[in-house]
Amino acid sequence: MPNDCHVHVEVQDLVAERWQYLIVGLLASGPVFFEVDPALFLSPFVPPLATLLVPYLTATYRLNHRQAIRRLLLGGSAALGIFSILTGYVNWLTDEWNTPQYVSVLLGGHNWYNTPLQFQYVKWGTLVRATSWNVYLPLLPFVQVPYVWLDYRWFTLLLWGIMINAVRKRYYTSIALGGQYPAIMAANGFNDVVPLLFLTLGLVTFSGPRARVAKFLVLGMKQFANTFLFFYHLLRRDWREAGLTLLVSVLFLLPFLAWDWKSAICTPILDMPPNCQSSQAVIDSLYVRINYGQWPVWVVAVFYPTLLARIKLRRILRSVSMVLQRRFGASHN
Repeated sequence: MPNDCHVHVEVQDLVAERWQYLIVGLLASGPVFFEVDPALFLSPFVPPLATLLVPYLTATYRLNHRQAIRRLLLGGSAALGIFSILTGYVNWLTDEWNTPQYVSVLLGGHNWYNTPLQFQYVKWGTLVRATSWNVYLPLLPFVQVPYVWLDYRWFTLLLWGIMINAVRKRYYTSIALGGQYPAIMAANGFNDVVPLLFLTLGLVTFSGPRARVAKFLVLGMKQFANTFLFFYHLLRRDWREAGLTLLVSVLFLLPFLAWDWKSAICTPILDMPPNCQSSQAVIDSLYVRINYGQWPVWVVAVFYPTLLARIKLRRILRSVSMVLQRRFGASHN
């Protein structure tokens, strides 16, 4: 009988472990099912949450074969990204792949904050004609391989791979940033991966002058990075660095402020047309920007030890549990 009980427990543990692997696998492969239910995966909340649950459950379940899990996750994400570019599956979610083309407007002697770029592309089998201004900070369109040499989507996917390599020594960070959601965003040409790579180099990988250069350059790319670094320094009570962040951000825009101050404020800062006309399309776009979730994923993946220490999550949960136990016990007495 004791042996039978022991075998029964082992079988239960084996079944439970298989379910744990299955749950992690389903969460990790969520973007594969985008075409099945686009409305669900276009949410800016579902893919990031599923992405962060993968390292969380891997740690919580204490899954074995950790390196094999990482290789499988990263390999699957890279394969999906390549497949997406080659076939169009889960692709054409954005026109940000056109970011380098804004350089042609500037080189033509026009202000890219008040002169629109006109282009067309095929999205889900439909020809889309678009007219847009450069809504990014001045350095971002220049961080590229010339578009005539390489599709921008291959470039952003390559940068995603470099970012994963930069955090390879941090296991849980690498499997979060190496998930299929960040990979598919890069494969679509979402340009968030460019500033995220520079932030990773500046705050995680590099130190000393190289880190400072990376943090300096990222302030000329995408506004999320500037906002993040400013509050990052404020939370650390590093007033000097917070002030320098604001100063450098202004310096990057200074030539365009002198050229046409209104469009230099309206377009890249307020994300509005050059004359600051209200645009319902801009407001509506906030609800469908699936790429926005990359930023909280990056913050949690990189800073989760600090966040846990600050929030003291375990202590909070323990306190809540004790309160509930006391009240539950009192109600029965």
